[in-house]
Amino acid sequence: METLLKSLKKESLKEIEKQFRQKKLQSEEEKKGAEDELAILKQAEEGLVKAEGNRAQQFVSLKSAQNIIAQTEEMSRSLRSTNDANISFAPDSAIRNFLLNCKTLGSVNHDVATRMQQRKALYAIMATREFNIKMQNDATSCLVHGSCLTEDGALLMADFSNNSLKRANNVTNPVLDHCKLPDHPYSVCCVSKHEAAVTLRNNTIQFVSLVGQMTPTRQIKLDHNCFGVAYKRDRLYITDNNKALYIYDMTGNLLQKSSQNISGNNRHIVFSDTGSETFVTCTDKGLVILDVDAKHTNTYTVPELLVTTGACSDGHGNLFLCGYSSSNVIQIGQDGNKIGEIVKPLNGLKNPQSLCFDHRTSTLVVTQSNSDIVKVFDLQ
Repeated sequence: METLLKSLKKESLKEIEKQFRQKKLQSEEEKKGAEDELAILKQAEEGLVKAEGNRAQQFVSLKSAQNIIAQTEEMSRSLRSTNDANISFAPDSAIRNFLLNCKTLGSVNHDVATRMQQRKALYAIMATREFNIKMQNDATSCLVHGSCLTEDGALLMADFSNNSLKRANNVTNPVLDHCKLPDHPYSVCCVSKHEAAVTLRNNTIQFVSLVGQMTPTRQIKLDHNCFGVAYKRDRLYITDNNKALYIYDMTGNLLQKSSQNISGNNRHIVFSDTGSETFVTCTDKGLVILDVDAKHTNTYTVPELLVTTGACSDGHGNLFLCGYSSSNVIQIGQDGNKIGEIVKPLNGLKNPQSLCFDHRTSTLVVTQSNSDIVKVFDLQ
């Protein structure tokens, strides 16, 4: 931050110094002109003295002096107006507006590698619940492609069909609110305690304030499709639902593009619990694994999954993956070893789209395609 501010200050000073040099050069030229006129006036004075007694010569010298005096007065007025110029500084409104939308100077990231307690046992369903997320003004059935949990445990859902971001403030006994978005949303992630980022169909990242009533704020326009979105260490990771993963800073500058072996409708993004790997779900391949440099290292395929869509981590070295066509949820280790099937079609699941896991309550939340019902599984 200090480096950026120093750079902005340096460029601003360079611009001011440039204008100062231009004004100084102009003043020096006008000063020289005034000195030249003064010299001519002295010559005219000498001419008047020499012409004493010669009326015709005096008349000519007088007229010449009057013309020089008029030019000198005009130059004097110009110099006065230059010295009295109203000089002001206009701050860049874009910088001001951006800073107004910033809640903090950054975020604190914890090194979970040292505190993670790995779990290798298969989770079991202890209880199943569901709740309806359809709002009174919804025009059609809900289609939630992407969802996430906030720091305080609220569930955010990107409802594609109804152009809205929905929030269930309590998954156990949900109280819903929502905000309308300028286009159909695909996915959502939290970038801070008070702000979320949503991918829209019109190639836009829409930021939404989570304080009080949710409100759309600033946007980042991209030159490619955007579907999945995830946030880590002041970086936005974006999939295009095709072949590439993009990494941007928080102002929309492209930092990296990775397309190695990422294909087949890439969807959602999950980070490993150690922070060293990035997982991308691909509908036909399963799960593509990238290293810290966003280079492809491996691909996990799970035969029990048909059309892999959503994914999430349990915080203990495991991943949950859901199959759209197989209507199930599989648990695998982040090393690629399959542990088992947690949720089956007989548990009432149909065409799952996204997954969230609350490690504080061991609750797995599943959104379904073209459905107003969100499934909640209490795991042990």
